Amino acid sequence: KSMDEVAGSVNNLHSHTQSTLVILYEIKESIKNISDSTASFSSFIDQTSSAIENIFNSINTINNEIQLINESIGNTSAAALEILSSVNNVRDAARESSKLASEVTSTIKDKGIRIIEETITDMELIKSSATETEIMISRMIASFEKINDIAGLISEIADTTKLLSLNASILAAQAGEQGEGFSVVAEEIRKLAENTERNTEEINATIKEIKENVENLVETQKKNFSQIEKSHRFISEAGVIFEGILNISTDSSNRASFIEKATDEQAISIKDISNSISTISHRMKEISKASAQQQTRTSEILKGLEKMQNVAKQLNNAAHEQVEGTQHITTTVEDILQQVKLITRSVENVRSDISNINSQVEAIVKVAEGNAKLVRKTKLESHILSDHVENLDREVSKFRINSP
Repeated sequence: KSMDEVAGSVNNLHSHTQSTLVILYEIKESIKNISDSTASFSSFIDQTSSAIENIFNSINTINNEIQLINESIGNTSAAALEILSSVNNVRDAARESSKLASEVTSTIKDKGIRIIEETITDMELIKSSATETEIMISRMIASFEKINDIAGLISEIADTTKLLSLNASILAAQAGEQGEGFSVVAEEIRKLAENTERNTEEINATIKEIKENVENLVETQKKNFSQIEKSHRFISEAGVIFEGILNISTDSSNRASFIEKATDEQAISIKDISNSISTISHRMKEISKASAQQQTRTSEILKGLEKMQNVAKQLNNAAHEQVEGTQHITTTVEDILQQVKLITRSVENVRSDISNINSQVEAIVKVAEGNAKLVRKTKLESHILSDHVENLDREVSKFRINSP
């Protein structure tokens, strides 16, 4: 082969070696990136595995909480039913209380107040009658005082009559037989005076007794009047109290009606709550089922992550091995490139030497064609140089990279 071909092959070898070195650098960088990515991926898998383990533990905790919630929901549902029963009882009691309060209100309004008003009217009449009776008793006492005065006058007349009768008897005795008739009259007058005195005493005793009875009656009447006043006051106060009771009863009736309505609304609300609790219980069962599925899937994911961790470790190890292999190849190619550079410089030197020799040969041929010795010597040197070139070509062939 000619030196130009050798130089071209060396240049091609140099170019291919440089391209190969660039590719190796790129491969080395890519493998390094792969190694870094594999390390990051392995770290990410570790973090993800830790997070998923936490999720798995959280799911277990959630399942336990769901079981507790389901138990609480069951207890709450039972409590809601008990509350509903209690509310229904309260509603029935409130309805009965409202009914009784309405009846009491109606009774107080229709009968109690009317009776009190009639009683107050009757007490007013009794009070008026008692006042009139007291006036009549006062007049009666005044009449008895007059009768007592008349009885006293009669008693005085009787005493005078007795005295006159005594004088008449004395005179009749003094007159003798002529005074016997007068003596009889005097005796009758005495008897009349005595009877009058006795009757007057009886009248006085009777008047005294009647007067005492009337005085007792007056005292009793005063007490009765005081009691009537007190009863009138009590009944008036009772009327006020009844008015208050009526208001309270009306308010109680209204409150009982309000409680009845409120308990109806509470019963409806508790039914809604019970229905909501049933819905929540159903959803919690679905959540529990879904949580169990999540737990199973999370367990499978953890197993998959363990496999991925193993794969990532294998990839990381392979990447390190590739980096080491690529580094070794790169070093070798760099050495080859240095050798190719040396060969290139040698070939260039040889080409320069050959060019100089050819110039010298041509000059020698032109100057002294007859100098055979010099020519033979030159030919000999050329043969030697050719052998060197062939040896160099063989050496270069060892590093030659065929073009695709």
